[in-house]
Amino acid sequence: MRKLKTRAPALPAVAVCLLIFLILLEIFRFIQPSPPTTIYAVSGRATFFSDLDFVELDTARHNVTRSEWKSDHKDLYHKHPWKIQAEFLHERVRKAGLPLVQFSPEDPREDVPTPLCQATDKDSAVTNLKVGSFQRKVYDVFTFLDELDSLEIRLRTLAPVVDKFVLIMCEKSFMNNTVELIDVTKLPRFAAFADKIQNVYCDLATWPLHDPSPWNREDHMRNVTMDAVEKIDDEDIAMMGDLDELPKPAVVHAFKTDAEQKFPLVLHMPLYRFSFGCIEPRFEGEEQWPGTVVTLGKYIRDGHPDEHIRKMHKSGQLVRRELRNHADVTIKCGGWHCSSCMPLPTYINKITQYSHGGEIPKEFKDPRLAQDQIETCLFGTLSRTRSLAGLPPVLFEEKEKFGYLLPL
Repeated sequence: MRKLKTRAPALPAVAVCLLIFLILLEIFRFIQPSPPTTIYAVSGRATFFSDLDFVELDTARHNVTRSEWKSDHKDLYHKHPWKIQAEFLHERVRKAGLPLVQFSPEDPREDVPTPLCQATDKDSAVTNLKVGSFQRKVYDVFTFLDELDSLEIRLRTLAPVVDKFVLIMCEKSFMNNTVELIDVTKLPRFAAFADKIQNVYCDLATWPLHDPSPWNREDHMRNVTMDAVEKIDDEDIAMMGDLDELPKPAVVHAFKTDAEQKFPLVLHMPLYRFSFGCIEPRFEGEEQWPGTVVTLGKYIRDGHPDEHIRKMHKSGQLVRRELRNHADVTIKCGGWHCSSCMPLPTYINKITQYSHGGEIPKEFKDPRLAQDQIETCLFGTLSRTRSLAGLPPVLFEEKEKFGYLLPL
């Protein structure tokens, strides 16, 4: 009997072609140059993104046309553009499989100008503020949670010109969570300043516990701030702002000693985020963040001669919401506003507990994403600055402790 030989069935032509194509594709990918390891930003912004991209993201999310979005969601966009920008940029970079924005201090392709206030620092000898011999006490009043680095920077910077630092605290956060109170006067790192620190606690009996709005709880704390300085002397000064709004000591010394200085006044400041290497484009030039309000004891207690200004002295929340935007006297480059300039764990806790906490998606509180935002100046949406001029001296004096806040 004849023995038949067996053969493997021939591969279909389509399969053969597909196999050859895949092999060639791998060879092609192998010989191609590596993808760029860095996405560079020009003038602090990633060049392949535009504001229209952010609009497109939100129109898609709300399933509306652009014209409908403009009429229905314009206020939302202008109120929280950074949320839309950051979410969009992070998702686009992730889907593209590209690295995040990175910067090299030696990179010649970047021409990063020095921000206006750093170039014309009012702590220098050319300050145009009048310095006199009049003596007032200065009370520096602000809310405090657990921002220990920010507090130490403030104390070291302002202790020579501030008589009392008044820390406003509460066992409840703006998001109504129970928080642990910290008495910094008992911490060794603040021992040198203990006699200048006064702790003021909110009254839980009047705390808006059942109010659904975190903003109303913030307003309550602003009013506690006002109450804390209600009994200071007529000519004594109350500085009412946020901990991350750091007035320049030479500016404080000037309005503290000038008997002719007009009050209330507002300190305008450049707005940095995450470190002094990332600055908001809107607030890096002539337009600046309207920050800390500076007023006198007699205006807090008895009112101001101007009826309009007097109304804005009636509560702490009016001082913050209204007076800082309508005071007749402003001092440009009056300090540094460095928002979220703190160690990563403190930053995560801040965005969990403060008034915006409910607006920030859970994934934005992920430490990995937060670190990406910090290192990339919010994925290139903030201006990058490298200038060391005009920054708080304590950053250099305590570089091992606060060096993470310096520009790259």
